[in-house]
Amino acid sequence: MGRKRVFVTGMGIFCPLGVEIKEFWNNLSYGKSGVRDITKFDPSPSLTKVAGIIQNYAPKIYFSPREQRSCEAFVQYGLLAAREAIAQSEITGPDLAKCAVVAGTGIGGIVSYKPAYDALYLPETNQKINAFTIPKMMNNALSAQIAIEHGCKGRNLTVNTACSSGANAIGIGAEWLQAGLFDTVICGGAEAPVTYELLRTWEAMGVLSRSKDAPEQVCKPFSRDRDGFVLSEGAAMIVLETEDSCNQRKKSPIAELIGFASSCDAESLTSPNLEGVSHAIQKALNDAEISPIEVDCINLHGTGTKLNDQTEGAAIKKIFGEQIPFCTANKSQLGHSMGAASAIEAVVSVLSIEHQIVPPSLNCQPTDPACHLQNLSPVSRRHKIQNVLSNSFAFGGSNACLVFRSCN
Repeated sequence: MGRKRVFVTGMGIFCPLGVEIKEFWNNLSYGKSGVRDITKFDPSPSLTKVAGIIQNYAPKIYFSPREQRSCEAFVQYGLLAAREAIAQSEITGPDLAKCAVVAGTGIGGIVSYKPAYDALYLPETNQKINAFTIPKMMNNALSAQIAIEHGCKGRNLTVNTACSSGANAIGIGAEWLQAGLFDTVICGGAEAPVTYELLRTWEAMGVLSRSKDAPEQVCKPFSRDRDGFVLSEGAAMIVLETEDSCNQRKKSPIAELIGFASSCDAESLTSPNLEGVSHAIQKALNDAEISPIEVDCINLHGTGTKLNDQTEGAAIKKIFGEQIPFCTANKSQLGHSMGAASAIEAVVSVLSIEHQIVPPSLNCQPTDPACHLQNLSPVSRRHKIQNVLSNSFAFGGSNACLVFRSCN
């Protein structure tokens, strides 16, 4: 008996380009940017002054006072994305109660650290340690809160593989369904890392862009002028179901998840490895049982850092040769939301299939010849898309690739 087929029946988003799927897709496909000047705190004396920021976010619109006190920003973003995904999937009642949840995050509840530190070591602030500090900073707070809010009593798991967390969460959820352990899984990733402390620590590593260009022009994946990534925040969630579950509920799926691969370079905490990256891509295609020529679009990891972009481009060249399909680099519009990025890009991959459009890649020209990706476009392109490969490569050498297919 073969493995069960897995379908996407719901998606949700909450990020700098939109707080629901329709708004997000319109802004993305029309080439708008979510990268803005930082105003939520004073970024001085950092040389980086921009980030991917959700504008005009007011927690009181979405959450009760108690929920606001007990849920950090990354949990709030993930809950809002999960609400939309569950609503779109139309899963309710006993079916929802049996759901499993897998959520990814790379940083988790980082916002709660500073108030706790100030309360302990800066008595002049007259602060008390918040009683919710531990529940708020736990990485598994997101998956737990999704389960609590929707009564999901299946497995509950948190994945932290840095920037590939969201993709690994989706892939693990798919494997549970393929094995027949569950009928439905809610999965994705969330992150809220735009803080002064994280901005300065990423800057100390030398990986953030210091460009003085207009905010929307700072993130330049695969460009000869790229000089680093842009920190960002957001969340994306997907509802995955087995074919049997879709049929029983008479629910038409949006797309099929046909391939997943997760691997480790086992070489460096911070530098990508060509063999490891290309191995993950090839394994995902093997899992999907398709050849490189059958891939119609690649959603690139594309951080905008020198080595990462060059390594990804070389890996794609190694697998696809001279027949590299259309590609898109979403971080050029969104910035890099760490553990949420790969989940957001998975949603973009499904939307690309649904709308038969390859989204734009901003600021990528002139493209670095060493990246081998000369087909990036600053505008959307209408294209027949059957299969999409979505790449994610993270610190720790954690690689995760997903392959989605059209249901039409």
